[in-house]
Amino acid sequence: MATFSLAASAFDRRLVAEDVRQDLDAAIAAAHARGGAVYVHGLLGLSAAEWEPFLGQRLGLPSTFLAPERPRNQA
Repeated sequence: MATFSLAASAFDRRLVAEDVRQDLDAAIAAAHARGGAVYVHGLLGLSAAEWEPFLGQRLGLPSTFLAPERPRNQA
């Protein structure tokens, strides 16, 4: 099972949200190419206020960063 860390990608990509998005999109595409699934644990349900202190302020990712994943991950 492959994993993807938003924090690790953000630091690797020097806190540039567009570059982190490219990494995430590539990881999702690779999972689908392998016939795998993508699970997003605990992040999609965060409010903007919960997102902002770490993911927003520290990692530079806007609260809308995972918006493309929301429709794909309705349970």
